Amino acid sequence: MELSLAQQNNAITAFLGGPSTLRPFFSNLMDEEFHLLPYNNYIMLNLECLNAILSIGIKQVELGLLISICSNLLVNENICLQDNNEPHTTSSIAKLTGHSVQATKKKLNSLKKMDLLNHSFTKYKFGQKKVYRVNPHIIRKGVHMNSILATLFNDITVQSLMRKKQMST
Repeated sequence: MELSLAQQNNAITAFLGGPSTLRPFFSNLMDEEFHLLPYNNYIMLNLECLNAILSIGIKQVELGLLISICSNLLVNENICLQDNNEPHTTSSIAKLTGHSVQATKKKLNSLKKMDLLNHSFTKYKFGQKKVYRVNPHIIRKGVHMNSILATLFNDITVQSLMRKKQMST
């Protein structure tokens, strides 16, 4: 079936989560072997950035920790939340991973040095609390990002990570 440019744009808009009126249009265009999945609980992972952090030798334990705390991100804010929707603390992350607070703090500090994680105060929703935020250039939940994230994180490239690694050693 040949689609007009307008139909293609509508299909792309619907696929990217556009107006709900377009979703039925998009599903009608699909073959029986394809199905739309609900994506509201998905996180996005930038594979180029993942390859960049893997190339500088991130420890598997640190990568696992990063992925673990991303299981419940606040949409558009990238704040790491516990299952009860309270922001993660170092002790809650230690409990989640089954490690001591001191060992967890060491891994979290390593992630902060690589600019993959930020631990700073926020006034948003939680009062004045310190929260962990994940760099949206590698992992994010939501299409739009709060402008504060642009001031907290730089884009991830192999060169920027190598500089950070050299500065920390």
